[in-house]
Amino acid sequence: MPVSFLAAELVREQIFRQMGDEIPYVTGVEISRFEEIDSGRVEIDVSIWCDTTGQKAALIGSKGARLKNIGIAARRGLEKLLDKSVSLNQMVKVKKGWSDDSRSVTRLGYSD
Repeated sequence: MPVSFLAAELVREQIFRQMGDEIPYVTGVEISRFEEIDSGRVEIDVSIWCDTTGQKAALIGSKGARLKNIGIAARRGLEKLLDKSVSLNQMVKVKKGWSDDSRSVTRLGYSD
């Protein structure tokens, strides 16, 4: 299993933990960049996809607090998994109906 897939799943896990039943089932996580900068550091850019601007607002939270908490917890898990320092850059994006588009679902690794 690719490390980038595991990284996406760690972020998705934190979305489930932080959001409860509110949003997670309509979110997708995509790693757009996974780069080892040197032997002790990794930079990861992640896109979190949702269907509506309301879902985006809920994921970000007041003054970005919820997204920050998701990122902190995911980064800690990634650092433990990779045994390296991790810089995790998150972006929440809206694409209406992304979960109904088979290409989007496949690109995010959610199909066979």
